[in-house]
Amino acid sequence: MHIIGLGHLALLVIGVMILLMIIFRKEFVQLVRTTLGVLSFFMGSKARHTMKLFFFIKPPLLEVETYEEVISKFRGNRQIMNIHDVLPLVETGDLFTFIGKVEKSYQMAIKWFTASPVSHVGICYKPDDGPPQFIEATRHGFESFDLHDRIHYFAGRYPLIIFRKLHAPRDDEFHTNFEKFIDENKEKEYTPMKTASGLIELMKSAMDLRVPILKYDIFHNKQDLSTLFCSELVAEAYSHVGILDLDDYIPSNEYTPADFSRINENWQWGPERERLDNLNKGAYLGDEIFVHPEVDHEGN
Repeated sequence: MHIIGLGHLALLVIGVMILLMIIFRKEFVQLVRTTLGVLSFFMGSKARHTMKLFFFIKPPLLEVETYEEVISKFRGNRQIMNIHDVLPLVETGDLFTFIGKVEKSYQMAIKWFTASPVSHVGICYKPDDGPPQFIEATRHGFESFDLHDRIHYFAGRYPLIIFRKLHAPRDDEFHTNFEKFIDENKEKEYTPMKTASGLIELMKSAMDLRVPILKYDIFHNKQDLSTLFCSELVAEAYSHVGILDLDDYIPSNEYTPADFSRINENWQWGPERERLDNLNKGAYLGDEIFVHPEVDHEGN
């Protein structure tokens, strides 16, 4: 009986591994990114320098610091508008997402997990009377701000703000359900996100490491509204107005800010993005518009 030599066996094992990597390419890439994200979390300030060694699998602009960096890489066909030109376009359900600087190790980790520089998202509410509001989850929980003031505040903190319009039938039912969503949450007490349980939930939402074939997410979150983070709030709002289905497979705390953006979309996969691309009632999210206070009214 012919015995396979160790050299041939090694080649066979390598060949099988390469074949599996090709078949499960997305899962393999996600595993590598998750590993690097965990390393960056524990490495703290040393992560930025060390992670440069992995430039060949590093998604663009994970460490973006300036508006110019974003524009030079991502402008493409995207429209750029002055903040004051965008505000009159706002309707209930529209989104603002934000490309953020990396200040803490967990922020770098989440950017690796999600392959995106987008780190925050909030939703707009335009009441019948009064100025438009910006609804978001801060570290304190559910909060509502004057939209104009909040966007100007964020303009000084984030390299880029992105506006994304929700195209949906905004009938009486839509507005009634959105207002119920606000009423149910504005007085609710939330566990601060800065607690260990809140941070773990946030990290697990970004760590979409799924077992091939079974599609089971190892770090899957169970629905938990005792804490509330930004993208979880937006998913809950869309569920309340009937355009997004939430269930045990994808609860609201499995959505990340990156899921609501198309920045680096070719680096990302997952059922959350698929659901957002197939909203109910014919709703859909429009193109992203870059927003910056320093561009003129022509977008230059």
